[in-house]
Amino acid sequence: MNIIKTGILGLSAVLCALLVKEQKPQFSLLISLAACILISYNAIFRLKTLSDLFESLMAYTAMKSSYFLILMKIVGISYIADVTSAICKDSGYHAIGSQIEIFAKVAVLTVSAPVMLAVFQTVTEFLALYEKKDSRNHSRPVAFTGFVRKGKGRGSAGSGQVSNLYG
Repeated sequence: MNIIKTGILGLSAVLCALLVKEQKPQFSLLISLAACILISYNAIFRLKTLSDLFESLMAYTAMKSSYFLILMKIVGISYIADVTSAICKDSGYHAIGSQIEIFAKVAVLTVSAPVMLAVFQTVTEFLALYEKKDSRNHSRPVAFTGFVRKGKGRGSAGSGQVSNLYG
């Protein structure tokens, strides 16, 4: 039901801005800004509900709270950049709006760097465990180290067999 109210607020702000734009164009921008602020205010209360949901999920899992904080920062950066970029573009400053979007993408990458590092560390640990298991079997896995040769026999052209690079 809340989305219907938000949609009506947005449409009425656009209609009011279009009516006022003929008489006083500067007030049209102010109406647009006021609508953006009201809709953002409404979205903040929705984020509180989402925050409570993530906190309960963190209680069930071993997820660090810092990852949740990073996720909330990314959502905030995205929303703020989207709104400010749209306002700049609506005002006729497309270049500034595009630069805000580029900066937001860089900021999201910067904020998410610790999560990416944790993912790479986890993958490295899994591969190290796999290599340790593989060294006990004294054979290399074909899926990671092989390539397909086309030939009629092992190692000859056209065989279509997977050949091990380690011999």
